[in-house]
Amino acid sequence: MYQLFEKIGITLSQRQREQFEDFTKLLLEWNQKMNLTAITDPDEIILKHYLDSALLFQTKVIRQGMKTIDVGCGAGFPSVPAKIIRPDLRFTLLDSLNKRLHFLNCAIEKLGLKEIETLHMRAEDAGQDEQYRQQYELCVARAVAPLNILMEYCTPFLKKDAYFVALKGPDGIRELEESKHAMQILSMEVYETIELELPSTDQRRMLLVFQKKGETPLRYPRKAGKPGKKPL
Repeated sequence: MYQLFEKIGITLSQRQREQFEDFTKLLLEWNQKMNLTAITDPDEIILKHYLDSALLFQTKVIRQGMKTIDVGCGAGFPSVPAKIIRPDLRFTLLDSLNKRLHFLNCAIEKLGLKEIETLHMRAEDAGQDEQYRQQYELCVARAVAPLNILMEYCTPFLKKDAYFVALKGPDGIRELEESKHAMQILSMEVYETIELELPSTDQRRMLLVFQKKGETPLRYPRKAGKPGKKPL
């Protein structure tokens, strides 16, 4: 299955393959005691989690050593596969569920990953914390929320001129149309949209890439729960 990475321009070293194998074992082991993934076939995990996360690198905005935050990281997608592929990226993995982060801390240690940390906070709270607000060059998110909600979660973490990459399915263009108001309020512009097919499948994917053009208004993100109840 790992040869499929070459279809998207990524050649994995033996060490990277071993890290993915170790991550799969750990994911399946922990999945027996907590809900991390509904996909339990190792080949399907490679295809639908690892390769799907690696589609992130089809955008050219990702530069050496970028300080990156994965908002709503869940079981570590796309951040852990991205970190394995690009060890130079510096990652913060944000999630509101501490037991997921406990799993990820174990995975980080097992895989020998460096310059990667977990953060147990809600995005709405972390986005108002000066330690994290407007501190990142790149924000990524996969399967977290509709785009107009997700944008309010993610934009406050970004410095001016930084990038937000949303990994979306075939409904990405519709979500983009529904997010124009949020983009205007949050000073975000579309940088590029990339339509893809997950290799060896007929499943469509979209990368929606945005650039931040101004300061995030101080009132955003709103208090916890408000973005989801009343999207921009």
